[in-house]
Amino acid sequence: EGSYLFSKRTKIFVDNETQKPAAKYLSDLFEKAAGYPIFISETKGNATIIFTEDKSIKPEGYHLEISPKKINIKASDAAGYFYGIQTIRQLLPPSIETANSIEKNWSVPSIVINDTPRFSWRGMQMDFSRHFFSIDEVKTFLNYMALYKLNTYHMHLTDDQGWRIEIKKYPLLTEKGAWRVESSHDITCNELAKTDPSFIIDEQHYHNREGQRMYGGFFTQEQIKEIITYAAERQIEVIPEIDMPGHLKSAIDNYPYLSCTNEAGWGELFSSPACLGKETTYEFTKDILAEIVDLFPSKYVHIGGDEVNIESWKKCPLCQKAIKDHHLKNEHELQSFFNRDIETFLNSKGKRLLGWDEIVEGGLSKDGTMMWWRNWAPTMRDIAAKHGNDMIITPCFEYYFDAKHEATPFEKVYQYEPIPENFTKEQAKHILGIQANLWSEMIPNFKRLQFQAFPRFLALAETSWTSKEDKNYDDFQKRMNLQYKRLEALNIQYHIPPVTGLKDKVAFLD
Repeated sequence: EGSYLFSKRTKIFVDNETQKPAAKYLSDLFEKAAGYPIFISETKGNATIIFTEDKSIKPEGYHLEISPKKINIKASDAAGYFYGIQTIRQLLPPSIETANSIEKNWSVPSIVINDTPRFSWRGMQMDFSRHFFSIDEVKTFLNYMALYKLNTYHMHLTDDQGWRIEIKKYPLLTEKGAWRVESSHDITCNELAKTDPSFIIDEQHYHNREGQRMYGGFFTQEQIKEIITYAAERQIEVIPEIDMPGHLKSAIDNYPYLSCTNEAGWGELFSSPACLGKETTYEFTKDILAEIVDLFPSKYVHIGGDEVNIESWKKCPLCQKAIKDHHLKNEHELQSFFNRDIETFLNSKGKRLLGWDEIVEGGLSKDGTMMWWRNWAPTMRDIAAKHGNDMIITPCFEYYFDAKHEATPFEKVYQYEPIPENFTKEQAKHILGIQANLWSEMIPNFKRLQFQAFPRFLALAETSWTSKEDKNYDDFQKRMNLQYKRLEALNIQYHIPPVTGLKDKVAFLD
């Protein structure tokens, strides 16, 4: 019964270093919204928010007890304390998200919660190649992830349409590869923008270069460090993706010796990949990964590996020689040979290889981890599970948030069950978790990104955290009504489903 009321006199007690980031996060929330911080004390004295270590609680889990006089948070690690604070944040009025709020009643209800996540990988991906986003927008997005307890941020940093990360050994990647005059996606967005302003391409990413107005941008290595630090303070791991050997046109444009024909080009559907019969390809990719590995503390490095145009390898005498020399059956096995070589390199640096599910086709190594995205290739999950490989479930038809809301509605995201029915308990252990992706071909600005992500973001967050048995769509819809107010306080432009089932047309008059 009753509730706990925060005030200027509220103090937090911490007794070890792992508790401090969570305590600071709560203090910073109050400083921004209420105008005063919550002071952190190392003596229990008159503190009313008490952090306590409890080694029996699982990683990322927490025990939260709120009474009118005290708040107790127990956990065994920094993430657990942090998620306890995020639950308090969700229980506070939505105005806690607003700077200089006029709210006077900062209260949370009396409650007892024991909470542990279902999956260890609770991810969101952003694509920076097709359309770019600023470092401030990245930080804003990381704050959304923190609020809803997502812990893995996948940065898709390179593709045919633009190279978005500074590589010191190969300066042309960003001097030239990060800039373009106009892509086919830009043309489509500009056409759509004539009737829908949410498709206007963000003006901040246009620059005059070499006498031309060009679109682009990239993160310096210092900016990447800043993003990693900001994410870590929110218990989020940042995973880099550097596409290879396909989706590499922005590199081949500037280092043409990488391709089979010594020039960049396109096949029927995909760009011409790097030549896997040339030693220079292996050197180039490892040089890049050496800088990536030094920069990102993450356990995984994503190498893409999807949608490779193998036709150019079929015609290339060097690739055919490599297939023969290494006793490989075909071009799929040639890609696996390349993947294994890259994986050995990553392992030597203490990292694990991550790739899209195409990496299964020519055979997986014992440590390779795959992201299953192709709904039409379910056997990739079965092969990986049988082989003992870990996987992340990120299906195109449910978790690609760049899809229209009509195609992938909120309910479809919520109702999707990531563990296949035919999986044994042993196989299910290899599913690390789930992730949604925001491919940015048709997402030319941050407001459009919000509109594509929300409210589906919350349906994904619930599936990633809550056990299958505890999920209930009707109950979730009721809880969502409270969350919409919070999304509004965060100034998030979320999708509202169209009104259906009425005989006449619906007109909005404002």
